[in-house]
Amino acid sequence: MSKRNKYLPRKENRTKTDYAKLERFFAKITERTMRENAIRDAVAVNEAKRNAIAEAQRAKSIKAAKVKAEKTAKAKSAKANTAKAETAKASNAKAETAKASNAFASFLTSGMSRREVKRAVKLYSPERKTDFSAKGKLEALGLNIKYSARSVAKSARKYAKPAKYAAGFAALVVALFLLSSVSFGYAVSLDGNYLGIVDNIEEVNAALDTLQAEYKRLYNVDDLYFERAISYRPALTLFKGGVMSENEIIQRADSFGLDLYYTGAAVTLDGVEVLWMNSSEDAQSAIDSFMANYSANTDETYEVLEVVESGFSQKLEVKPATVQSAYITTVRQAVNFLNSLTTNEQTEIPIAGAHDTSPGKLATAMVFRVGTSSANDTRFIPLLKVVTVKEVKYEASLPFETKQTESSAYYITQNVLVQEGVEGVKRVHSIVTYENNVKIGEEILDETVLTASTPAIYCKGTRTLPTNMGTFVIPASGSVSAIDKSGSHKGGKAVDIANGRGGDIFAAASGTVTFAGAWGTYGNAVMIKHTNGYSTLYGHLETIYVTVGQSVSQGSTIGFMGDTGRSTGTHLHLEIRTPDNEKDYILAWFPGLTLGKRVSALSDGM
Repeated sequence: MSKRNKYLPRKENRTKTDYAKLERFFAKITERTMRENAIRDAVAVNEAKRNAIAEAQRAKSIKAAKVKAEKTAKAKSAKANTAKAETAKASNAKAETAKASNAFASFLTSGMSRREVKRAVKLYSPERKTDFSAKGKLEALGLNIKYSARSVAKSARKYAKPAKYAAGFAALVVALFLLSSVSFGYAVSLDGNYLGIVDNIEEVNAALDTLQAEYKRLYNVDDLYFERAISYRPALTLFKGGVMSENEIIQRADSFGLDLYYTGAAVTLDGVEVLWMNSSEDAQSAIDSFMANYSANTDETYEVLEVVESGFSQKLEVKPATVQSAYITTVRQAVNFLNSLTTNEQTEIPIAGAHDTSPGKLATAMVFRVGTSSANDTRFIPLLKVVTVKEVKYEASLPFETKQTESSAYYITQNVLVQEGVEGVKRVHSIVTYENNVKIGEEILDETVLTASTPAIYCKGTRTLPTNMGTFVIPASGSVSAIDKSGSHKGGKAVDIANGRGGDIFAAASGTVTFAGAWGTYGNAVMIKHTNGYSTLYGHLETIYVTVGQSVSQGSTIGFMGDTGRSTGTHLHLEIRTPDNEKDYILAWFPGLTLGKRVSALSDGM
């Protein structure tokens, strides 16, 4: 049993009108199908063109490389095949469109079942999936939008005239409604902040009076108020809901964080207000705390008996003043600020500003002395000087004296320290003057010696130089690095001749080797006894060239300079010893030696 076609009444009930409706329906289906197929054909052709261009560009790159000539030929062939395939695809699409048209034409005469109609609609619907690139899909979407817009415009033209009448009537109704809803008022700003729209300015002042009274109650201050720099302009608003109520005005103004003014205290420096505080008591407390830092014992070595005087070189005062909440400081902040004035040569502070009182604006309650802190509204205050006078006691060092003696135990070229000086201790009672905790003067009242000092004693030699001076020569080349120092040199009893490159060591005079080997802190050492009874000692040698009992002449090589034993570098340690084996004063034999002087081997050192 065949299914009934839902687009037609039963065959016995069909009329000419029914067939006309069905004809229009399939005409639309045919038109849409042909349009969609045409879009797909156009996109397919463009896709082919794009692919051909891309292939041409690839072929051009391949052609540029000679080593890939064969691949270039294949790419060209592939490009030609692709173009042919695309052309064939477009031809098939056109054939399919023609086939659809013929199918629908025959349907009008022969009719189709519901299943056939459904299959035809699905086959040629715009939802049919087609494999295109992203650019191709965007192109297809654009063409669909274009053709759809044309259809909408065609329908709009059919119903244009009735729509114009309806739109005009609707606009008239809206205009009448809006005119009946307009309210006239004022757009108000408070201290530069937009407040809102009100019916009249008196309502703003009344609301601000209420807010000020609430601030007085909260802060428990009777003379508290705030600035009222009000500006306004005429304004329109739709509906009565756009106009602010008194409560809304109060809440909006409170959200601005208004600066509150009341009677407090100012700290002035030479007449200039530098601090603003809640009360005179707070201001005085800040100054007292600040001064306490200078009155206290600021130097641990001093015992403060009494603070004789403490004050300022400038005039620092407290006076009642109208203060602004934004500039109020706590006691701790005030103390820190005063401390900063004692360390900075100049400190910048804000000065008076003015509010706009031009026509159309209400005058402010007052022009506050601080007002603004812009670059052109500041002044500089000089360094604050705190002068403090204290009576103190402290212990100090007592310098030692230097005394001079004489002794024949030393040559006339010697002045030997025979006793170290030691400082003593004394107690001092004095009056000390400070400026910003820096001591600038002292008056000593009395001094008591607690521990006496020990003088330093130098002994000048009176012994004449030996008559055989010049018997010895300098045994090595280099620089004199030490003459008189602690240890084996003490009293100028030895000389060090340093030479980083080393060098030969020569006998200072003729004699017999009495020692050759390791000798404690001297390292490798040689000692030679000479015919005049004196001996010479050569220390810190790297290599020894002589043996005990060997006779040597002046200038004979006895070793090589080194860094053995207790040594801080390559050098020769030279001593001249008396017949009693006592170290002799080296400058008695070589008076021309000085620290840093360069000397040559086998010279007299002059």
